[in-house]
Amino acid sequence: RAVMFLAYAGCGAAILIYNLNSTGDGVVYLAGLLLIATAIFPHRSFLHSTEGLVLYSVCAFYLAGKLGYAYLGNAFFLGYASHLYLADMFTKEGIPLSVIPMLLKKAGVHKGLKKYTLYRAVYGVLDIRLRIPLSSTGSKSGDRLESAYVLLLLIACAAAFLISGAGISIAIL
Repeated sequence: RAVMFLAYAGCGAAILIYNLNSTGDGVVYLAGLLLIATAIFPHRSFLHSTEGLVLYSVCAFYLAGKLGYAYLGNAFFLGYASHLYLADMFTKEGIPLSVIPMLLKKAGVHKGLKKYTLYRAVYGVLDIRLRIPLSSTGSKSGDRLESAYVLLLLIACAAAFLISGAGISIAIL
């Protein structure tokens, strides 16, 4: 856990410092801050929320386009969204619809606001966990389900590749 924290936080800080000294690009700042958030937040909170999907995907689309590989933004989004909504949603833990309720509780403002009807209604919707509990993370059945899921994704990718008419060329020196 400590190594992961240092890796994500270190990369995020390096991106922020590099961007500060070079382009000053707002989306690159966001990417650096997201890496630091990845180090701070528990894995199944921000990373597994709609906000995480949207913010990370915006950065991926933008950065992939800047590097001249715009199609990688699509691949990132499809991979991330399918991970959340076609895989993790089928675990007992599920995924949070939004990370906002967790942030409100951690910030200590939830107790003061829950006296308001509108707040309770909005909070109740945002606090929903999307889950269809077919497996448990780390269980044998969960591992089998994940393996079948990955195999189906590979087959779908291969089929899409073949249908699109894309070809592979190998240059032999």
